[in-house]
Amino acid sequence: TVAGPSSPPMPSTYAWLMLLLGSVVLAIVMRGRILALPASEPPSSPTPPVTTGLFAAMIVLGPLGATLGVALAGAPDGGARSLRSMAIISICAYAAQLPAAAAYVWLRRPATPRSAASLFAGAAIGVALLVGVWPLVVVVTEFGAVLQHRLSGRALDPLAHETLRALRDAPGGPWPRVVTALAILAAPIVEEILYRGMGQSIARQAGFRPWTAIVLVSAFFAIMHAAVVPVPALAGLFVLALGLGWAREATGGLTAPIVAHVGFNAANLMIASGMTG
Repeated sequence: TVAGPSSPPMPSTYAWLMLLLGSVVLAIVMRGRILALPASEPPSSPTPPVTTGLFAAMIVLGPLGATLGVALAGAPDGGARSLRSMAIISICAYAAQLPAAAAYVWLRRPATPRSAASLFAGAAIGVALLVGVWPLVVVVTEFGAVLQHRLSGRALDPLAHETLRALRDAPGGPWPRVVTALAILAAPIVEEILYRGMGQSIARQAGFRPWTAIVLVSAFFAIMHAAVVPVPALAGLFVLALGLGWAREATGGLTAPIVAHVGFNAANLMIASGMTG
């Protein structure tokens, strides 16, 4: 049933189920001391000045590339044209960031290439992380949306990201597929290199302990999405980022956070697709 105008907003049955599952996840995590991270030495390669320079380059070059994309895409006129503009802007932004991202990956490559078993283990941790953190993200986002509604009267769109709403409203054509590919593949890889790779390395090299670095970078990650995501969903992204940051510190690599981020974006796109169907 749909609540009438005088009825206070309430979390959905799905949110209550996620609260139950999230409580179980937290109990397992706390009992198993899974969140405990060793006070390991911060990464030494690339050096702090190089990592900071590459991080700054990605932060600056992304918006510059997006600005070029806006000029190339022209004024949007809604529907498929809006997705076309979104795709062109994203491609230009990622292309501008690519040299700095590639340089970072090259400089931090291990002396001995990682084995297939190591990569598989990282991917498995990423999948397990997504399963564990998903209920917590849902709970924080939906209960935050209820609180926002009660305080301001503004309801939260179930599709809380601008890209998801654009895909929901698109009439069809090739651009939804392009935007979907960018959201599932390009965005997680670029963002994990930028935030969990460079950002957390900079914080650790600056002397912050692992969890302090994770919290700082997670807050920055959420803030950087403020233009396209409402506040309750930003809180959910912060929780997701905490998990991604933990995976980075726990495994020492980016495979686990990239896999979890890919899965998170893919799951949200599947939900959006179900809403349009």
